[in-house]
Amino acid sequence: MATSTTVIEMATLPSSKDQPIALQTPIRGSSELPGPGASHVVEKKQRWNSPRINTYRLAAIFFAYILFGMNDGSYGALIPYIEADYGLSYTVTSLVFLSPFAGYTFSALFSDRLHRLGGRRGIAILAPACRLVAYIVIATHPPYPAVVTILALAGVGNGLLDAAWNAWIGTLEALRDHKSQRQREES
Repeated sequence: MATSTTVIEMATLPSSKDQPIALQTPIRGSSELPGPGASHVVEKKQRWNSPRINTYRLAAIFFAYILFGMNDGSYGALIPYIEADYGLSYTVTSLVFLSPFAGYTFSALFSDRLHRLGGRRGIAILAPACRLVAYIVIATHPPYPAVVTILALAGVGNGLLDAAWNAWIGTLEALRDHKSQRQREES
């Protein structure tokens, strides 16, 4: 059996020691790699306060996280009322804690697939729609099995939004990275 070895040399982006790179706008240039349309792009990471609209986006996300907590925390306070209204035992009533968890787990398992099918805009429409439909149905006082089922739909919406917003926040430049870069520039 014959074997062969191929050496591939990767092209590198210019470093700051070679030449200063202003990262205010994407840098486009031809790469040393052969092939049609070969180019490289270096983009500046956004920060929580730059551009300015990110401050408002982050505030909206934090407010939504407060709403997530209020949504999940309200079930415990409502248990006695749900028991009395539907005439159920404490054990059966506690299913209201399990069904949103099941929906959240579903969204965790299929978030990537749903994101690839619908994109960011699809998730931005689907997730709030799941929550809206769930809350409208619950407001109509359906039978208890429908409440448990529809709370799973609210869990799907919460899980999709949580994943999308955590992914966006994860792309922002960390403040510690910004400080260390400034310290390197000063020295």
